[in-house]
Amino acid sequence: MFCVSTTEAASISASSSSLTFQGRILKSDKTPFENGNVSFVFRILDPSGSCLIYQEQIDGYNMTNSGGVFDVPIGSGSVQYISGLVTQTSF
Repeated sequence: MFCVSTTEAASISASSSSLTFQGRILKSDKTPFENGNVSFVFRILDPSGSCLIYQEQIDGYNMTNSGGVFDVPIGSGSVQYISGLVTQTSF
């Protein structure tokens, strides 16, 4: 069910400048996580998982009275560009 929701959200907002990531966070005791100031970090890695391609942080997301459910727009946060990526060729 979670994957279906994520896929639908991505296709619905594909025409805008951001996409939406939805989910639910539960604490270890199975109660919903609720907090007034939550930070999310989204990362896209290469297929091997060894190279960071994109990273964005969204701070100050309010999950008070959310039942642990979140709906975060990716593309509206602080993008952290990767520095020092240089391809070197030796001959």
